[in-house]
Amino acid sequence: MKGKKPIISPLYRQTLNKNKASFSLVAIDDKQIRQNWQIRYLYLQKELENVQSKLQKFLSVEKPQYTIWLESTFPQETAELKNIELKINDLKQFIFEVELDSLLHNRSVAISYHFLLQKKNKKLSNIVSADACADCLPNNEKTDEIPDNNLKRNSRESKIKAAFRTIARLLHPDANNSVSPEKMERWYAAQMAYKAKDLELLESLCYLEEKQTEALPIAIIQKELSCWTKRFKKKERIRRMFGPSSLGIFSMPNRQAVCSKNKNLDQ
Repeated sequence: MKGKKPIISPLYRQTLNKNKASFSLVAIDDKQIRQNWQIRYLYLQKELENVQSKLQKFLSVEKPQYTIWLESTFPQETAELKNIELKINDLKQFIFEVELDSLLHNRSVAISYHFLLQKKNKKLSNIVSADACADCLPNNEKTDEIPDNNLKRNSRESKIKAAFRTIARLLHPDANNSVSPEKMERWYAAQMAYKAKDLELLESLCYLEEKQTEALPIAIIQKELSCWTKRFKKKERIRRMFGPSSLGIFSMPNRQAVCSKNKNLDQ
């Protein structure tokens, strides 16, 4: 059998030749293919619009009725779902507190988690009364007044921390249900501003999130700059009309001419 070529029937050769002729590249029409794809695209777009309209109708009209029916039909399961949702929200809030504590106190997430978990489990109060602290001290070391640590803090650092807490509540993904990519970028910018101790940038981010653009530092600077430019232009105008002596004390003989020129300026 070695060296012998396989015998191909002439009928099989004819069928091969026919298939080759039917799939020639010249027969492919680009316009027809494009038209078919356009029809398919329009059909899918209509289907998408129908699904979106059905979803909007369900969310606006049928969802409240569906939730009422679900609560009445499956009360135990819905109560369990609500408890699970509450636990998830508590967990998100705890994650937010851990991340915020690690950023504010410049320590690792594990240490902040351990500290806050201990605090949560033992339910320790944040504020300790001055009398209890005084009772804990020995008799010879007791003093009438206990120094407050808050007074020793720098006012700028406390402002930075307060601004960062505010911006964290507005932008942190665990503290907000809906988070956009723009908000995430502003959250990263707030973290960098806190690490750089940039109070002005943090305050600007807070004002932008709260939509108080008039209170922005840059808006205040622009307002002051426009006032100063107006004053400067007015002085330049007076200097051109009356000369360099116009900004100082005017001489007595030229007083009438100066008054007439001032009237012209007012007009």
